[in-house]
Amino acid sequence: MGMLRVFWPVLLLVMVIGYVLGVALPPVDDPPTLWSGVALLVLAGALAYVVNHCRRGYAMFLKGARGEEQTARILGFLPSGFYVFHSLQLPQSTGSGAGDFDHVVVGPNGVFVIETKNWSGDIDTMDGQVYVDGEPAKRSPVEQVKDHGVMFSEWIREQEKVTPKVHEVLCFVGSELPSGSKMVDGVTVCDGRSLVSVLTEGVTLGGGLDGVHTRVCHALQLHVQEGEA
Repeated sequence: MGMLRVFWPVLLLVMVIGYVLGVALPPVDDPPTLWSGVALLVLAGALAYVVNHCRRGYAMFLKGARGEEQTARILGFLPSGFYVFHSLQLPQSTGSGAGDFDHVVVGPNGVFVIETKNWSGDIDTMDGQVYVDGEPAKRSPVEQVKDHGVMFSEWIREQEKVTPKVHEVLCFVGSELPSGSKMVDGVTVCDGRSLVSVLTEGVTLGGGLDGVHTRVCHALQLHVQEGEA
């Protein structure tokens, strides 16, 4: 799905080129027209531009995917009693689209919706915002993960008629935050080093899930099985 989101302009343009070539090119025995030559040059230039644009998007996609893989490895160190789900596509309860969740963790101490960012540069938080190399982020990742928390709460309420406490976590896996972890506008912002400690805070080893969290975990397991079927 990530590859499709990156390269769909190329696929669309290739179909357009095929249609235009079929209309513009003369029969084999006829000499090419000036119009067909201009059309080919324009389409070739457009294709080169779109491919270059998608190439940059593909590089960003790969960097993000590597960040999610790194977070997945870190989550593998959680103690027993925690259940981890990666790369979930959950339909919104409003029916207005789908939510793409990097990681959802269900543990004895709650449900955690985790957004991974593999950004370059010095990351810090000030005045409720995320800063990259001293400049505020163009799109607030804090608001992004807050929206995901709302989406997940709506979905699980529809599935199981329960309303667990959902904790939003923003993890900068490729950076080291000066404070390690920090609460920003209700979202826990942390780096990869402090992620496990954030998720296990206040947990007694050997503890299991209560009834609500067991139902949340069951709903997620069913959703994954339906996606694999």
